[in-house]
Amino acid sequence: MATRTDTLLVIDDNPLNCGRTVGSLAQEGFEVSSVEDARAALKWIGKNRVDLVLLSLEMPNQNGFRALSILREKYDPAQLPIIVVTNKTGSKNAVNALNAGANDYFTKSVDFAILLARIQAQLSRKHAEEALRESEERYALAVLGANDGLWDWNFIKNEIYFSPRWKSMLGWEENEIENKPDEWFRRIHPDDADRVRADIAAHLKEQTQHYEGEYRIQHRDGHYLWMLGRGIAVRGDNGKACRMAGSQTDITQGKVVDVLTGLPNRVLFMDRLGRSFRRAQRSDNKSFALIFLDLDSFKLINDSLGHLIGDQMLVTIAGRLETTLRSCDTISRLGQNHTVARLGGDEFTILLEDVSIPNESTTRNLSLQPASASPCTIRAIRRPMNSSGMRTQPCTARKLSARAATKSSIRTCAPIPLPACKWRAKCVAGWNSRSLKSTTRPLSPYKLKKFKDLKPLFAGITPTGE
Repeated sequence: MATRTDTLLVIDDNPLNCGRTVGSLAQEGFEVSSVEDARAALKWIGKNRVDLVLLSLEMPNQNGFRALSILREKYDPAQLPIIVVTNKTGSKNAVNALNAGANDYFTKSVDFAILLARIQAQLSRKHAEEALRESEERYALAVLGANDGLWDWNFIKNEIYFSPRWKSMLGWEENEIENKPDEWFRRIHPDDADRVRADIAAHLKEQTQHYEGEYRIQHRDGHYLWMLGRGIAVRGDNGKACRMAGSQTDITQGKVVDVLTGLPNRVLFMDRLGRSFRRAQRSDNKSFALIFLDLDSFKLINDSLGHLIGDQMLVTIAGRLETTLRSCDTISRLGQNHTVARLGGDEFTILLEDVSIPNESTTRNLSLQPASASPCTIRAIRRPMNSSGMRTQPCTARKLSARAATKSSIRTCAPIPLPACKWRAKCVAGWNSRSLKSTTRPLSPYKLKKFKDLKPLFAGITPTGE
């Protein structure tokens, strides 16, 4: 890469002295210009690139210290290095010039080679600081673009610096989290905390090249976010880690959101359901309801028209659930009081909190039926979605015309008679704090048929309404 020529500006209103200085520096390969005073220098610098200024203190028409003051009002020593040149010897002028903002001081009686060395030293420092500043800006932009939280752990002081973004990811302000390791580890989910500590310890023992691991960490409002933590240790001369720095990336969206429909998935649903149980156990006025839905004869759609059509059906159904529930029943929004999730396949769940049991949960279940009553058009294929709530009659394969379900008919978007794919609410149950505290009778086997993986949460719970 070609190196650019450094540009110098000489400020001296003595033509003889100025011409001599400009000529000598030009012979050394610098690009040199000259002006008579500080005001003219500001105009020149505003239009041209200047790497360093040589300022004469002894000028007939202007005080050199005043000129230095004018330049320093606009440019700091890092932006514009200034070397003061004088005929006078002695330390007083040198001290005054350095205190006024000069980067260096040179007496004309000293060998010119020394001036060249000082110019090169100041230019090298300026270029190094510019490169560092550019690197820092590039890093800051990269971090901002990645939207990650940063941390820096000083093992000698046992303090951790948490960046403002790290704190805001968890809902906290800059001054609300201290520089203590416990501020991080006490927020990590109990099931993940020991593993995170073990992974960090393994890296500090040089068992891994870097630290990387996923964990859940608690947000200010109580729910947990999934994070990807990365870090690397800095070691001293003895090989022992003295510092470790890294980042925290929010991966909650990929962990808890169903890829197809955008609804919360099984992981988030289980977390929210467990949280609802704990809230109901702690408070007498907290209650919630759970609705489980699936689609009858949905397998027939997949087998006859293909999984692509079935996936489009599921996306459409998820969208209708989103728009049908009342506005506070927010879909796929962490921290809200209601959650609609897709457990897998054609199975959906609705978790309703702060409801009046059983009346409100039953009413909401019935309010979902109009959304399934209107036909659903997939790639110009209209298919009825008749809802019968808790009582449905599944359709049979005889209702589907094999010829109408061919690939060619789908490509031409011909009208295709399809079977009714009905919603069935497999379970509508509610719990409140009284039933949680007073009973040990488990749910019936029928209600657990579709909730095998939820059984540990339901142990000892009696529904108060259906």
